[in-house]
Amino acid sequence: MRYGQFLRLFISNDDDPAAVEPVCASTSCTLHISATTEQSSTKDTEGDWEDYEVTGLAYDFSADALVVSPTNDPKQLADFIEMMEGTETYMYWYLATTTDTVEEKNREVDTIICHGSASMSSLQVNAQNRQNASLSVSFAGYGPLVVES
Repeated sequence: MRYGQFLRLFISNDDDPAAVEPVCASTSCTLHISATTEQSSTKDTEGDWEDYEVTGLAYDFSADALVVSPTNDPKQLADFIEMMEGTETYMYWYLATTTDTVEEKNREVDTIICHGSASMSSLQVNAQNRQNASLSVSFAGYGPLVVES
């Protein structure tokens, strides 16, 4: 197994890892964590170096996927449009490794790395001439980002 190959974004309406579904036909996923800092230099600070303190943390994440025809596949374009319309305003997410069997199409959670809650912030569909249609979906995290140990 190549490391990182079977890392996927799973989302759910339920805070139950057994109820998660992967972003179908996913090509990539990104987790971005940032810190808000405030300058805390004083007259006692050594030299010209500035001191900073972390005053807050935030995260967001996104996934890119191919658009597939409406099927029984989990979380695809129609599901994301419903989320944008507000029928599922908040959801739970999990970044996890998957089982690496062809039969399961890498859709079963193996090991959860981190998880949290989020709301969908944007959806973009790209349909270029003579190319596969793709989508990009972004989520803004709220509450703590929980890292499993």
